[in-house]
Amino acid sequence: MKCNDVQDFIVGYIEGILDEEDTVKVNSHLQTCETCQQEAKEIEQMIALIDDKTESIKPPDHFMKNVRTKVEITENNRRKKMKRTTIGGLVAALFLTLFVGTAVATEGFATFIDWYKDLSNKETRQVEQLIEQGLGEQLNLIAESNGIKVTIKSVVADDIQTLIYYEVEDLSKKQKFMINYSQGIRINNQQQFWKNQYLTVSDTPFNSSFHMYSNQNHVFAGRLGAMPMSEEEGVIKFQLNKVEKVVDDPSNPGTLGNDERGEFVHGDWYFEIPIKKHKAIVHELNIETEVDGNPVFLDELTIAPTTTILSYRYRDGHDDKKIRNIQIKEIESGTKSIYLDPLSGVSGSSEETGGMQRVNETFNSIYFDQPKELEIHFGAVSYFKEKPQSFTIDITKSMPQTFEYLNNKISIEEVEFGETTKIHMTEELSKNRQYEIFNYEILNENEECCTGSTIDVDGYIVDKDGEKYDAKEFYRMSELEQPRIFTTSHQIELFSNKVENLMLKIDGYTTTTFIDETINVTLD
Repeated sequence: MKCNDVQDFIVGYIEGILDEEDTVKVNSHLQTCETCQQEAKEIEQMIALIDDKTESIKPPDHFMKNVRTKVEITENNRRKKMKRTTIGGLVAALFLTLFVGTAVATEGFATFIDWYKDLSNKETRQVEQLIEQGLGEQLNLIAESNGIKVTIKSVVADDIQTLIYYEVEDLSKKQKFMINYSQGIRINNQQQFWKNQYLTVSDTPFNSSFHMYSNQNHVFAGRLGAMPMSEEEGVIKFQLNKVEKVVDDPSNPGTLGNDERGEFVHGDWYFEIPIKKHKAIVHELNIETEVDGNPVFLDELTIAPTTTILSYRYRDGHDDKKIRNIQIKEIESGTKSIYLDPLSGVSGSSEETGGMQRVNETFNSIYFDQPKELEIHFGAVSYFKEKPQSFTIDITKSMPQTFEYLNNKISIEEVEFGETTKIHMTEELSKNRQYEIFNYEILNENEECCTGSTIDVDGYIVDKDGEKYDAKEFYRMSELEQPRIFTTSHQIELFSNKVENLMLKIDGYTTTTFIDETINVTLD
């Protein structure tokens, strides 16, 4: 197996989902290739970090961090023919979803913290409503150890996910601590409740977390998300042996952007958590339609207490461009508009099957509405267009070095050598710029991929009239008409100090087509 072949399998290898034959091939290659070993290590670290922050609200200062790389991963998973640059940086799933065009209701908030408080308040109100309707349990189970009190506040479980809400209080009132769902947790009777899930001995069923808003500087409020239980109800034996110091706290903007990780306080907190799983309502749709000339098949609508999932498939309908994302602007139920659920413990998933792309998109729960008819409003389609072009970066010459791509200037502003090689690249944002993001790799002079990581990306939101807004103001997206995000600055790190001439290799770019198409759905 060659390096380029390994890149198509490495994420699956790390996650343990490859078949035995492919696992042996990847493992054999990694034992002999130091470059791919390093890339696998970086990807494994990145997966862990992204998982840790999947549902946490990252600071606006790092909104654009590694957006381009994450979009490349999505594209690579979908078509498995585009090369992927090595992963780096932290990205919140919500911001990535906003980036590729799915709408979220923001209700005109003036600041990030106001938006974040509102999201947390809505989550709290939903949990309270579920508990009032008998679809969740209020618990307030308390355990103290080593000066830290952990409270399991409540639980909600359905066919889609299992959610546990908790608080961690530092009794010395000096620091905030959180539960790291990937470290320090053990479910003593895990095989009883998640026996049908693919979990190794060291795995737990938890796969997401969310930082709830807290105005107390020594109390952390959070939510753990886990896979759906295989049992209908029972008591989970939850063992916690360490909590993690909070360094990125949306409740306290002064801590945002801190990259420190891994400071733990050990202890012994044990809970027996009673949980009952509640059924979701599944509607078979079987609707075939077109969106901007692309065949779309609406397969299923799942309405659960915690979320709503629309499952659909699509096929590229244009020879000159490939769909990267279809934006569902909103789902309308009577007079109520339902938007993408940014706090869902279930991340929207996408996979390619039978030549079609299958998508599961999550929206706010409409479990209590019991709708009979819906209107699905499509707002835009994001496309990838192939437009390859390569530029040589001559490190023996002075900087900046400027190139032109689709009549837009790209500049290598600085190349800094040390233990790693750091590159600062900028893009002009001209009035009639054809692309939003270009898909690129940094190669060495032999056109081999350098092990590297995009560590920071910045840009602007531009509305229909050409007005520009800092990308940090992402929470204003729904206020703007036809907003698009353009990248303008990249900080790239190559994990090597042995480079000569480099090459910027561009495969193509993304662009958005705005539409206004509505599909009427009658539910059985």
